[in-house]
Amino acid sequence: MMKFMQNGEPYVFEHHCSSNERGSLMTEQEKREFLVQNLLDIYRRCNMSASRCEKPSLSFFDKLKGKTIPSYYPDIVINNYHGTKGLTAYYIVLPKGTSVGNIDMKQLPDYMRSSYVKIIYGSVFCLEEQEPERYKKGCHFAAQYKSQAVNPIQVNNPLPRVCNDQELASLYAQAWQNLDARLLKDYLDKDFHYSNDSVFDDMASRDEYLDYLVEKFNVLRRTQSIKRVQLGRNGATGGWAVLIKQIQNDGMPIVCGFFIESKNGRILSVEVHEMDLPNF
Repeated sequence: MMKFMQNGEPYVFEHHCSSNERGSLMTEQEKREFLVQNLLDIYRRCNMSASRCEKPSLSFFDKLKGKTIPSYYPDIVINNYHGTKGLTAYYIVLPKGTSVGNIDMKQLPDYMRSSYVKIIYGSVFCLEEQEPERYKKGCHFAAQYKSQAVNPIQVNNPLPRVCNDQELASLYAQAWQNLDARLLKDYLDKDFHYSNDSVFDDMASRDEYLDYLVEKFNVLRRTQSIKRVQLGRNGATGGWAVLIKQIQNDGMPIVCGFFIESKNGRILSVEVHEMDLPNF
């Protein structure tokens, strides 16, 4: 789940409208536009290269031929995705609960088919009404977002072997110890999610994470900044985690816990949280 926090509190944003509209409910299109504007504001605050994805215009002859713009055309384009120059992602932004079905990539431009395409579902909480999903004009809101991968299409192949949760966590630790993303390829779920406290955006698929991890490991191999990797366990939940100590660019050490959720032999998600472990 993607949440933008400031000083430990959810970021509050306001819906701006004319005085005569204040208090009325937004239409479905207005909800979508509101969420897009909120996300663009957050990405700007996070110094991400995000902008509105302009929809193509149809000529008179296109309309005569019956051509239309897809209902779920991307709203936001992210350039230099995950810090990789030239890599692009496209986000379709929708209110939580929107029924989409399968999105036909053939309806989108060719250049999008070679990029990441995701749906970002937004969920709001109206502070004046103290009610979730209450899109009331002129009010203040907190929001959170959940992503779903659309492109590239991925499937779960048969597992080489079925590992239990501890074995999967150990495999994750080995990947970091050896800086080798290939160890994880067969064991990540196709809808694998990765989130980090220090980054607003998340990752929503196996391929997206592996592409990121390969580049990440290439950098870590050059800097040799990973100093310790150890398997751990969450005392509260019994879940498994991997603790990693790294030396940052300023020379200061940081310890992060990579908390792993797995089921039926596959790693479903990893959440990264900074840990207060000065003696690790």
